[in-house]
Amino acid sequence: MNGATKTRDPSPERHVQKKNIGRHEFTAGFYPGFARSILVNGEEVYEQQKHGPYPFVLPDGHDKPLGRCAIELSSTKGYSFVLHVEDPDHVVDKIEITLKPKAGGGVMAFSGDTEEGPDKITVTNTALLCPPNC
Repeated sequence: MNGATKTRDPSPERHVQKKNIGRHEFTAGFYPGFARSILVNGEEVYEQQKHGPYPFVLPDGHDKPLGRCAIELSSTKGYSFVLHVEDPDHVVDKIEITLKPKAGGGVMAFSGDTEEGPDKITVTNTALLCPPNC
C-alpha cells in the first residue's frame, strides 16, 4: 500500500454512514475523498480505515480529490441540513459544527433529557488517497 500505482477501480463519490448516538440515529452522507472521520458528540460515526473506502481511490487522471462536495447530516432528533464545501485548494483540515439547542421551526435538537444537549459534529478532512498511498 505504499506504492503510487493504482490497482483498483475508483472509489464511489458518495458514502452514507448511519449510527445510533444515544437514543437517536445519526446519518451522514458525504464525499469519502474529503472525510477521514466524522464524530458526533465525540463518538465515532465514520472512520475511513474502518468503514472505507480505504484508501480512497482517485479516478484516472486525478491527483487530488474533488474541490467541492456536499455533506448531508441528519438525526432522528429532528434536524437535517446540508453543508456545501468549496475547497479547490484543499486547505480545509477540519469542520466543527455545534447545533443550537432548538433547530429551526421549534424542533428540539435534543430529546429533552437534562444530560443531553445540542449535537457537536466534527468532520475531519485529509482522507488517505490512492495515489499516492496505494
